[in-house]
Amino acid sequence: MILVLLLLVIAAMAVWTLVSPESTWRASQGWMVRNRSTVELSTAGRLAGRVVAGFVLVVAVITLVSL
Repeated sequence: MILVLLLLVIAAMAVWTLVSPESTWRASQGWMVRNRSTVELSTAGRLAGRVVAGFVLVVAVITLVSL
């Protein structure tokens, strides 16, 4: 049961990153920057985040289906 909940949370975070990588970055990394509005995520950073999130989402879904 705990594994299913963990996978659902991971899948939800992956979907959040696929939809809006900028807001994920601001929530997780933006606190390290003094003025978050002046520092933006690069295009390569957005692409990398979406690729990793897509892979994580596929792995989470496959794992959930196989349980």
